[in-house]
Amino acid sequence: MVFNENLYMLGSTLLVLGYTCATVRGSDPFTYESNSKKTSEPACYGSTYTSFVSLSCPQPEVVYPLEVYVGAKPNSTGCLDFENDYTEHDKDLKEKCCRNINETTDCTGKYNGPNRTLIIETCMGLSLCKNIHVVWESTSNMSCSAEHHYKSTTNYAYLDYFCIKKATIGTPVRNHRYQSRNSGMFYLTANDINSYKSGMLDRNVTCSITASTNLSTIEVWIMDLRFRPESLQKVIIYDGSTGKQLGGSNHTRPFLKPISSSSSINITFETVRSSDEFLWLGFAANDAYIVIACDVSDGTQITGDVEPLSQEKKQNGYMVAGIAGGIGFLAVCVIIGFMVYRRIKANKTNRKVEDDRRNLPKNEDTPGMNNVSNNVKELQ
Repeated sequence: MVFNENLYMLGSTLLVLGYTCATVRGSDPFTYESNSKKTSEPACYGSTYTSFVSLSCPQPEVVYPLEVYVGAKPNSTGCLDFENDYTEHDKDLKEKCCRNINETTDCTGKYNGPNRTLIIETCMGLSLCKNIHVVWESTSNMSCSAEHHYKSTTNYAYLDYFCIKKATIGTPVRNHRYQSRNSGMFYLTANDINSYKSGMLDRNVTCSITASTNLSTIEVWIMDLRFRPESLQKVIIYDGSTGKQLGGSNHTRPFLKPISSSSSINITFETVRSSDEFLWLGFAANDAYIVIACDVSDGTQITGDVEPLSQEKKQNGYMVAGIAGGIGFLAVCVIIGFMVYRRIKANKTNRKVEDDRRNLPKNEDTPGMNNVSNNVKELQ
């Protein structure tokens, strides 16, 4: 579905007023995760049991699907029709037809069929999303080059997606504070990202979103919003004096869209447990980092995207720890040695006094004997 500029502005206005506009896909300039954008390896349509598209992100990152694409090879390549499967004898042909995208000669485009939503929903928030069945589109509905002839349907599919770090994703929990790194994105999901597929949880919390500089404007993005038409979820975004409640009958599919822009944002989450409703919001500020505080009290620790230690810092840390450990061990040895020395010295003194007592004549009052007895008591 393609919107012209005027219709896009109208849709944005409706979104602010009542959140009833239709989904706009792929037309918004979301550039904050551009460095983490990936393209899956394509797979051919034809065998629903052996040909699948897979998405994967390194740990600890999760998949955020962007778009589903389909493509057709020119007839001159000799690729098989979708009714035929590639065999062991067709390895080179399959590699050419199913594993490579030629942006010059191939006819490619976004897939807008009914399975798009299912694919996006299935992969959202996972570290590995596999066994995605290959979808197809009629090439007559696509803008294919007139220089080449193509079969009536596309023969491969692939996805664009982001790999988003879990460290940049928090949850609206009371007495929690989060902070982004530099001017990067930070996200809030209604559930912990590791349990995103479990849906919404009971929440009653307000989070303030601020930027590190007063001159920065905070952007709020809907990453995923799937509420039932009769939903009981209440999520209100306040940008200044204006409050906007998320929801509406058209917000039943995942999509990516900016919804607010202000120097200060407050969001109230009054949500109830629901296994088939989902919410993922993103926040960014140009040339500033984001701070999110959810009903915090004094002394609340800041968590978030902490920069990992470099290898050099790790080695220096190991060296300092080793030196400190060695000094500590040496100090313990010195203390133990000193205590053993004192004990041995005391035992020798006791034995000497006892020997002197045995050598004294009976009933002889020796000058200084009382002092020796006192010394023995003190040593004992």
